Amino acid sequence: MARVTLLDLFRDLDGKSFQSRRELEEAVLVIFNRHVAELPIGYSYKDAIEGARAEGWLQTNGGGHGVKVTITPALATR
Repeated sequence: MARVTLLDLFRDLDGKSFQSRRELEEAVLVIFNRHVAELPIGYSYKDAIEGARAEGWLQTNGGGHGVKVTITPALATR
C-alpha cells in the first residue's frame, strides 16, 4: 500500500485561495477521499488541515477571512 504524505494531499491546492474555512475543508475533503485507503485508520481531513497549518502552509486572506494555501517552498525541497 502506497503511503500518502501531507504534501501529497496539499500539492494540488498550492497557490489557491478560499473565501472561508468551509471552502478549504471542502477542497481538502475531495482530495482526501481520493486517497482515503492509503491513509492511516482514524486520520481525518481535519487532521490534514491541522498538519498543513502546523507546517505554515495556510495563511489567512486579508481581514482574517478565508485562507490561502502556500507550500511552494516545501515543494522545492522535496
